[in-house]
Amino acid sequence: MLVLTRKSEEKVTIGKDKKVVITILKIQGDKVSIGIEADKETPIYRNELINEENEQISRVELEAS
Repeated sequence: MLVLTRKSEEKVTIGKDKKVVITILKIQGDKVSIGIEADKETPIYRNELINEENEQISRVELEAS
């Protein structure tokens, strides 16, 4: 894992051809607001939603067996 320190309004760019730009918008206490710029073909997910969906799929698979 690459760990970077950024200040408010600083950016990180990921990729070259299909780049994703992450901007730190605001830091308030233990919360950070970020902006993400990417093309429409690049899906962006919050990890807690992916984990929740995977748990639901696992429950359905267990119930089906």
